[in-house]
Amino acid sequence: MSLPSEPSQKALLKASPKVAIYFRKGMKPFFPTQKFKESSDDGSVIFSIDFTQDMEILPFVKRWLPDIEILEPEDLRKTFKKQLKIALDTYN
Repeated sequence: MSLPSEPSQKALLKASPKVAIYFRKGMKPFFPTQKFKESSDDGSVIFSIDFTQDMEILPFVKRWLPDIEILEPEDLRKTFKKQLKIALDTYN
């Protein structure tokens, strides 16, 4: 779903220790641009994915809730939080 007409951005994501095994170095990536960055002392894994539009990343993050956190970019994180709030308001 990448848009060639849009500039590429890099999402920095954190996988919790519970699911970190799927994102460690050498594991099959979920995205062609997925890159392992580092393992943290707490067992979590930091990785990146290139994207051109939010809808490339957000469904993936939602699928892995609550075990994937968006670290960067901040505007993607804010968009995600807004969508989560709307969803929670719908269910309350």
